[in-house]
Amino acid sequence: MSAHCLFTSCQGGPAAGQRVCGNSFADICVCQNCGMQRIHPPRAQNILDSLHSDPAYFKHPYFTSRRSLGDKQRLDSYRRIVNEMYPEGVPKGMRILDVGCDTGAFMDVCKNDFSLSVAGVEISPTSAAIAKEKGFDVYVGSIMDISIPEKFDAIVLNDVIEHVAEPDKLVKILSECLKPHGRLFISTPNGDALIYSIGSILFRAFGRIGLLDKLYLPYHEWYFPPSALKQLVQDKGLKVFSHRLVEFPLSEFGHGIILKITMAFVFYLQYILGRPSVQFLIAEKV
Repeated sequence: MSAHCLFTSCQGGPAAGQRVCGNSFADICVCQNCGMQRIHPPRAQNILDSLHSDPAYFKHPYFTSRRSLGDKQRLDSYRRIVNEMYPEGVPKGMRILDVGCDTGAFMDVCKNDFSLSVAGVEISPTSAAIAKEKGFDVYVGSIMDISIPEKFDAIVLNDVIEHVAEPDKLVKILSECLKPHGRLFISTPNGDALIYSIGSILFRAFGRIGLLDKLYLPYHEWYFPPSALKQLVQDKGLKVFSHRLVEFPLSEFGHGIILKITMAFVFYLQYILGRPSVQFLIAEKV
């Protein structure tokens, strides 16, 4: 079995992959050179675009849960992103692009709480229509092939990079959309999180059980260990401004109370071991 390694800097180019897990729709293989995990067999961008523009994606429990958050929770979550991007203070008049903007919740916070000029990119026509109804500029289509004729002071990639066929191409596209010294925020699952090691153990013990579909979602193509994500942005000429691991909020985990209780225990173990579920990376164009 083989899996294509993402990085040109990875020794050996396309690397021999080892299956570490599997669910109802695919295997998950790890590159033995750089540690990247990928769905196997790899899916082309047009296949992934079809998945993400389907109405079923709009109705996924994760997004339903995020949209139903109370104002305080939503503000705290999204304000934290903006403040983390600019700990020295958010520049006035900044133009920010939200890639994968969904119905515009983050853009809403940027506009109302920080007085920022905002635009979004969204592949789901349903989500884009709602964001447009709020008065936001939205480019409708896949970020991988639509034309964006403007430059931005900042770009937010919140839970997006793991959804595309070519993350290296995506970062290159976004780098070209940044103004000099513009900043790129990336949030993505931590491929080194304890939960994925647990998933691998469950797979070896019980095979393709349904629980693994909740861990390895059908919409995700990649799982980045922190070192690989850092290498990716550096390979594209960006400077890492900050990089840290955080835990996924249980309030956004839309899979029922029993699973939430189980995950609360796992998250506690991840905290103790320093292997939480999510990573935040901020890079700057130099």
